[in-house]
Amino acid sequence: LNTQAMNRDGKLIFIAITLLVNAANYLLNILLARWLGPAYFAEANLLSTLVLFLSFIAVGVQLTIAKLVAANQSGGLYSLRRKLVKVAYGSTIVLLLLAYPLAVFLNLMEVWPLVILFLGLPAYLLMCFDRGQFQGREEFSKLGYTFLIEMLIRFLLTISLALILPIAFSSYAFAIGFLGSFVLTQYFFKQELIMTKGAAKHLKSIYLFLKVITLYELSQILINNADVLLVNHLFSDIEAGLYASIAILGKAVFFATSIVVTILFPKVIDRKRQGLSHTRLFWTSFLIVFCVGMLMVLAAAVAGQQVMLLAFGEAYAGVSDCLWQYALLTCLFSCSNIFVYYYMTLDAYWPVVISVVAGVIQVALILIYGTSIVSVLAIQLYVMAALLLVLLTYHFIKHFSWTSAKVATPALSNSL
Repeated sequence: LNTQAMNRDGKLIFIAITLLVNAANYLLNILLARWLGPAYFAEANLLSTLVLFLSFIAVGVQLTIAKLVAANQSGGLYSLRRKLVKVAYGSTIVLLLLAYPLAVFLNLMEVWPLVILFLGLPAYLLMCFDRGQFQGREEFSKLGYTFLIEMLIRFLLTISLALILPIAFSSYAFAIGFLGSFVLTQYFFKQELIMTKGAAKHLKSIYLFLKVITLYELSQILINNADVLLVNHLFSDIEAGLYASIAILGKAVFFATSIVVTILFPKVIDRKRQGLSHTRLFWTSFLIVFCVGMLMVLAAAVAGQQVMLLAFGEAYAGVSDCLWQYALLTCLFSCSNIFVYYYMTLDAYWPVVISVVAGVIQVALILIYGTSIVSVLAIQLYVMAALLLVLLTYHFIKHFSWTSAKVATPALSNSL
């Protein structure tokens, strides 16, 4: 009973911290958007989007570690961490070499903010490795504190530097804020690993799941964040800044419901390990995400203009009618997210492939037909609606096949 009470309290602490961290991140973006104006804000916000882009590897690592720990298969953690260190530093070197052409592609004024940001990648990956251990052990309070400390460090560093530096150098404030938060958070919450016997036993399954989860996280980044990069490439600085403002508010749906996925993941693994049913857990999670998302879409449709004026000011009011559309496409994506994560915990990977295909199609359509903010939003709405429909179809086909197998097995036993 004490353990259950601690887990329940930990989840409540995690939910409270997650809401606080998301609110603080939004406050940071809103303050800087008002201070910098659309053009300079577009460049500074681009660094935040790039961090999300890089997170497809980091979150993949976190969820892989969470699955191993939740399934009591932690023997390969030591080996995996050593390999991760090599990958982290190798990836950092590659990104530093690509910094200049990437800055040109994204129409950035300076390349050095990218360099500063990329230097934080090793600490970021190791930080997510340690977060995976907390998540797998369902130590949600400790997991939440890592996000809280990271947010506080970034908030203080970014605001302080933004006030000191000229507006033209605001992107440096963002980059240094991210670098400092990654390094210090990883230092404060570093987990020591002990060499365990049988470490190589699960390595093959570990690497398979890591590849799959990383592939899915890449598709998630393509769907949920590539639009901001593409708009920055295709449109003017002012248009990119306006689009960034609706993207920030519209993604509130995703961040508000991401808590459900974080808690669902180890729970489904634990129920699977015990041979218990997890279908009700899935549908409960889906309904929570859908209902919360649609309430936020309705709020954006009714009070979109007031929200944009309150958050960003008159300079951003021209795109207020687009806010509900971005919230809707994010809601559809968040619902799809539940399906994919659920099936990954059950070692069923077709939803990952479907999601990757949707992400590639969305990027291609934006590059070909994205001539305005309205057209970019329309493309994403169509793709996200199609993705959710396909995943729903897959789920019912899969559920029917599982039910048929359960019915057929007893019948076959009786006939024998």
